[in-house]
Amino acid sequence: MKQQTWWIATLLLGSCVFFTSCQKEEIIESDPDLVIQEPTEEEVVELLEVAFSSQASGLTQEAIEAAEHSEQYIEKTGESPCGLTFDSIASFTVDRPNIQASYTTEWEWTIYCNSLNLPTNMDFNRTGEGSFETTRFTGEDTAVSGFEINNLLSGPNLDISGVYTRSGVQASKVGDQNTFNYLINLSLHQLLIQKFSWEVVSGDGTFDLMGSTSTGASYNIEGTYVLSPNGTVTVTVNGNIYTFNW
Repeated sequence: MKQQTWWIATLLLGSCVFFTSCQKEEIIESDPDLVIQEPTEEEVVELLEVAFSSQASGLTQEAIEAAEHSEQYIEKTGESPCGLTFDSIASFTVDRPNIQASYTTEWEWTIYCNSLNLPTNMDFNRTGEGSFETTRFTGEDTAVSGFEINNLLSGPNLDISGVYTRSGVQASKVGDQNTFNYLINLSLHQLLIQKFSWEVVSGDGTFDLMGSTSTGASYNIEGTYVLSPNGTVTVTVNGNIYTFNW
């Protein structure tokens, strides 16, 4: 299951790099006088903010929904799920003052048990695609995630780790109104979620953001992030700290 998720993420990366290269050549050929402008740090943070947004199928919300799927196995209700794989699909829309979004999501999860046939952990994979519009950006993208959920059997918290990959196109509605082709890789090192309340206790990880702009600039930015139980995420970009709601 993990190999499948990493294969999808790798495929997305290859497609993004190929697409970015073609876009850059096309822009230069059609407009040789175009001034190449690097994305501002604020624009980079906007891209990250969407990747964490609960209204746009962001990382934290996906991890929480994965945790919620584990409830029946924690309570040990129904027939033995050991070694079985399940799937589901859903669509949703969001219409709020600060964001409008429409996404379709597919889930797939597999349950693993101990020698007593009691669930101990699960692999959870998810693919979502759709479009969104915020006060600053419009865009469409695809998100692929693969999580390993541990501590089904013991302890007050689930322990979740894995990877979240998001690729797509965003267009700025302010400033120079640049367009960004991007790929974001978010590695989730350890996310603790309280069982049954599904509240975030703590979490942290790293990110790698790469892509190009409509002016022909390319970028690759790495950093770290910390998730807080108050519903915020703090990201560090080039040594600068930004905090926003997820």
